Amino acid sequence: MQPDILEKNDKIIISQRDNFNQKFGLVLRSSAIFYCKSAPDISTTLSFMNYWKLKRGIEVAIVASTRDMAGTLIKREELSFENGEVINYSPDLQLHSFFEGSIEIEVFSTKNLNIPYAAIMAIYETKQSISMVHSYSRTYSPYEIEEGQTITKGEESCWTLRDTATVRSFCVFHNGGKAKDNQTITLRITGPNNEIRQTLIELPSLLPYSTVKLYPSDYFPDLSHWLVGQVANANISFAVSDAFTRLLVGNESLDGLDYQITHSNFNYSNHGTDKVDIDDIHAYMNVPDCDVDDKYVIIYPDSDPGSYEVSYLNNQKDFQTGEQVLIPVKGEQSLTFKKKNGVLPTRLVTGLVCENDTGLLPAECSLGVMTCLRPPKKLWWCLCVSSFSHHSKLIIVDNPQIYKSTESTTLNIRLYSSDKNTFIETTILYEEHAENFSKGMNIRTLFPNAQEFLNNTYGYFTVYSEYGGLYCFTMISNLNGSYTLEHGF
Repeated sequence: MQPDILEKNDKIIISQRDNFNQKFGLVLRSSAIFYCKSAPDISTTLSFMNYWKLKRGIEVAIVASTRDMAGTLIKREELSFENGEVINYSPDLQLHSFFEGSIEIEVFSTKNLNIPYAAIMAIYETKQSISMVHSYSRTYSPYEIEEGQTITKGEESCWTLRDTATVRSFCVFHNGGKAKDNQTITLRITGPNNEIRQTLIELPSLLPYSTVKLYPSDYFPDLSHWLVGQVANANISFAVSDAFTRLLVGNESLDGLDYQITHSNFNYSNHGTDKVDIDDIHAYMNVPDCDVDDKYVIIYPDSDPGSYEVSYLNNQKDFQTGEQVLIPVKGEQSLTFKKKNGVLPTRLVTGLVCENDTGLLPAECSLGVMTCLRPPKKLWWCLCVSSFSHHSKLIIVDNPQIYKSTESTTLNIRLYSSDKNTFIETTILYEEHAENFSKGMNIRTLFPNAQEFLNNTYGYFTVYSEYGGLYCFTMISNLNGSYTLEHGF
């Protein structure tokens, strides 16, 4: 979600403390906007739970607006939770055999929603693959624009390129409700051996609510040859009007059969963040097993400027801002970070990559480190599915370096569906099943009647514990062996 911001000497300083404390002012409108592609070889579904009601008893009104790439409104409709506590939305575009554009979800209330980012998942399915991402961008409300609580200067990074002869990388960003003049944007790639290439791109003016999709290979024709099977990181500098600058980033096969996405994060060598100047000087990343043999952690290169150290197992690695680091991970593993030449920033962006043994594109989940500033989180909710062609796992990992666990942690897990206003639930002791939760607990193990209850489509888990130190993920796979990983809300 978007944090509070401060301007300091033309550099945007992003406060993690204000983010944790939900200092967003009066929020009567919450929203998210997603890239949408609908064609014979790909579908887009937005899924979200009625967490406003379940958490705080707030009734909401929901509007979905579908627009083409130029920002022209194609369809607008009201959505409701009348039939169930989950909405799975794909606009009816029968007049468009091929559609590319955006879907914006706006949530309105007469009570303060506290957070202006709506917690929504987008699922993209092709004939071979499945991929999902949580809300990444949104358009700002008028009061935020008036009060200057916006980030429209885009300095985005943490974008993994996997270009080969058969795969190309891409990014997507969205303009807000006001036109943006033509501009020169900068695309910069950190490739093998941390070699850097950069180009300037002339971007025409953007119409209100327009969507932009860029392929780096259009500007670096020898990109796949340069990478020679290795991954690279890209960052991009641009601007939009009245919209948050987060990117959808991904990789797709040229034949359209394989598709994997995640979201970008700020380039913290250009934007700034606050510091961990109390208590522990370390940050932590606890990686679950996921029941995946071939996985690794990416430490994205565009961090708060300085020198860092990461420790894991009996290993230690030093790295600098601007250096992309890949750390192979076996089983469940803990990584400890510290800054060697200054105070640790509250944000150090990492990603977890799970390679696919079928040869399909790997799943990449954008994450980050945890510090002592992070408050306990007792309630999670995660997308899930149980159907003839898909199944999902609930993954949970502990963070004992920050939180003091009790002797036993009771989990109350509930399952919500799109066609029922009830839930089913189970109670389980985390400690007795910690290893299984690290690998991923199959939804049908937790709820044997999950497929029937969910009616072969997407639903949501909720996970509650008094402990507050757990971290939840969801992993969904299809019959082709493609899988996708995302953290919960």
